Amino acid sequence: MEEKHSKQPLLYLFVALTASVCLAVTIAYLEIRRDAEVEQLRSEVAILLKYVDSLKAKLNRTESFAKKFDEVMGSSEEGWPDREWFAKTFRETHFYYFT
Repeated sequence: MEEKHSKQPLLYLFVALTASVCLAVTIAYLEIRRDAEVEQLRSEVAILLKYVDSLKAKLNRTESFAKKFDEVMGSSEEGWPDREWFAKTFRETHFYYFT
């Protein structure tokens, strides 16, 4: 009976060590996985930022073109269709040529 009692603390120690090793391995795995996900998210954010910058550039070109168009058209003159209608129609139909 004494022999069983002396092995029991060693068994508890073994179980505790095994559990701590498993926990350490799990934590390390989760940290590695998290780091990989963070890097993936960073690259996706960088791609999105580049896309937003390109959209800003296109918008600036479109606004610049619209401003020049408004300067050229000036006030509505007889013989021309309504300036607002013409500008809207032109932008809708020719937007992709200038982007």
